Amino acid sequence: MTKLELDKFLNELKKIQGIISIYLYGSILNPNFDYLKKDIDILIIANEKNQLKLIKKIEKIKNKYSLILILDLGIRFTTEIDKFININRPPTAYFGIAHKNKLVFGKDYLEKIKNIKIMPKDIFIRVCNLAQGCRGIYLSKDEKNSSFWINYQRKWLIVAFLEVLYLDGVFELNKEKGLKLFIKNSSAPKKILNLLDSEKTTLLLLLESSEWLREYLLKNYSSQI
Repeated sequence: MTKLELDKFLNELKKIQGIISIYLYGSILNPNFDYLKKDIDILIIANEKNQLKLIKKIEKIKNKYSLILILDLGIRFTTEIDKFININRPPTAYFGIAHKNKLVFGKDYLEKIKNIKIMPKDIFIRVCNLAQGCRGIYLSKDEKNSSFWINYQRKWLIVAFLEVLYLDGVFELNKEKGLKLFIKNSSAPKKILNLLDSEKTTLLLLLESSEWLREYLLKNYSSQI
């Protein structure tokens, strides 16, 4: 039922003038995807014209299906893709989607960025940003009221480990597999795997993991940072 509803939703999106590409990405690509429990990640790329009008049209359609589907929509305009602008997301965000997606409408606009070189400096800046956030949460000593930020930092810290794994020569989008590979290849502390479980992620684990990763980059990529 929900697969059918997703198809209906996508068909309505395809009728909006100005949309160039629609991609599915993330866990929706797995054959055993659970439509009732998991987010459906969708990236929409549109041209630089009547942006607000287009966003409101997408919102109207999304609202029709919000009680049936768990939709996580990202809207990007062509200039943002061309300039690789993705605020509050890791440097490899578009890169990862470009390499693993299902194009359901339009042209493959992400094709052009598949060979973009991700630089150690970009990832180091991202890791420093995460480490600074983890320090702030840790010093607050308020684990109960910081639950949102703990989960936020946990999520993006895992991605940061996969990004550094990419720098080390291994491209892996599966979080569990990627973390295990990184630990094996770098001799990182095994407790970093606890980041995969929100209930096992503590303020101290966030602090130690982010600082460890920051030091790893300084040690192995200092000349490129």
